[in-house]
Amino acid sequence: MFTKSAVILTQSIGAPNGAAQKDVATALSWLGISDIKKVGFALMESIYWDELSQKRKTAILKKIKKIASRYKSPRMATQTIATKLKFRLCRKMQKDIIKKGQPLTLDNRYWMEQGWL
Repeated sequence: MFTKSAVILTQSIGAPNGAAQKDVATALSWLGISDIKKVGFALMESIYWDELSQKRKTAILKKIKKIASRYKSPRMATQTIATKLKFRLCRKMQKDIIKKGQPLTLDNRYWMEQGWL
């Protein structure tokens, strides 16, 4: 997961959808994804593509093409310091569970299979 990228596309009628994007971005960052981009669209006229004005359609397509051009050629994302710190924190928590002598959970076994412990 540490070399993957994510793009969050959201749409809403009226109010901006930054809170929803932030929630998804937080979850993805805890999964180890450090290259996260967010794109949101306010659909003031309608939720149906055919009912949108040509001006709004053009603006949406322009945004999507701009973000898509960044991901045309495959490249691995680099880990940020925040991602590394979150991983180390989680690894320490997994090691502490094992040290306490508690029965191994599926998470513990997965971490051991991956060679992270």
